[in-house]
Amino acid sequence: MDYKLTCIILYASQYSLENERREHVDGVSVTLLPCESLNPYEDLDAKARGTVSKGYRPIKDTAPYDMAGSFISVPGLYDVTMRMKTNAQGKGQMKLISVNYIGELKTTRLSSAAVAEMPAAKDEKPIDSLFNKEDKLYVKK
Repeated sequence: MDYKLTCIILYASQYSLENERREHVDGVSVTLLPCESLNPYEDLDAKARGTVSKGYRPIKDTAPYDMAGSFISVPGLYDVTMRMKTNAQGKGQMKLISVNYIGELKTTRLSSAAVAEMPAAKDEKPIDSLFNKEDKLYVKK
């Protein structure tokens, strides 16, 4: 069965090598986040169990070698098709079978003055950046 979802592809690297058994193996190593945005996320099922799980866990997978050209801009936003397969131990496993490029991800550094002029700025609080004391990160209160 195929599953379609929108993901952020963080990494894609084509490889071709010989394994320990001297067999030729090739493909594309892929790391993705199963989400459309990086808005804060909390797993409510974990919370109901009394545990904490926040953020996004990257998924590592491999794709066929000839799919390398499908990764137009990385990191980027993609429609991804995954297929449920059974591994050698009989366990279900999702496998990447196709990607369709949606668009590029861009980040922008804004000055404190530019952020202050944004409509929602009154609801945000600056935090000193770990990288440069001139930069500020903004989060909702």
